[in-house]
Amino acid sequence: MAEADELDTAGVAGHLLWAAQRRPDSQLGPGVRVFRHGSATAVVSPGLSGRDRIAVDGKEEDALVLVRDEVLAATGPGYRPFGDTELIAALVRGTPGLTAGGGPEFLWMETTAPPPDVPEGVVWLDGRGEKEAATVFDDCFPDSYAQPGRPGTHRWAGAYDPDGTLLALAGDAWLGAGMSGRKFGAAVTRGTRSRLTGSGRGRVGVSGKV
Repeated sequence: MAEADELDTAGVAGHLLWAAQRRPDSQLGPGVRVFRHGSATAVVSPGLSGRDRIAVDGKEEDALVLVRDEVLAATGPGYRPFGDTELIAALVRGTPGLTAGGGPEFLWMETTAPPPDVPEGVVWLDGRGEKEAATVFDDCFPDSYAQPGRPGTHRWAGAYDPDGTLLALAGDAWLGAGMSGRKFGAAVTRGTRSRLTGSGRGRVGVSGKV
């Protein structure tokens, strides 16, 4: 096992790059640590999307040694591994006390190219807009980890219809390498992405009346 100061981005899986929470100065995010063993890499990221997480990738035999014998020993049991479904299943089988989480799979969204323009009606929200956003979350996504005012969220963009009704939201939160969306969600994410991709940032969570 080796702990690395920097994460080589060439060919690295997207969820590892996201977990690294790389800052504009190319340093890793606060508290982030990178571990390697053979073909396996694990990125330990505290408070990532509401949880202390371990993003892991690599061959099963190397990942098992890395996560079971090194990473969990360093972090304690409060950190949750995530990655390819088959790899996580192998970790669960080979790690005493590690169990598969219930509920839907943990997902992330990625795109590679910035949009050509910013759709009309998409703006960064001020304090009043963020208060209005609370009603959208109450109606559409009350269990979202990312909501205005919560740790890890920085700013919010909103999509409005011509009558001034807030229809969808995108959060600049737990930044990474892209995003995607549908209908009104697509509009707000396109607008937000155009403002974030210039700095290599832009993974967002989306909530809206879609």
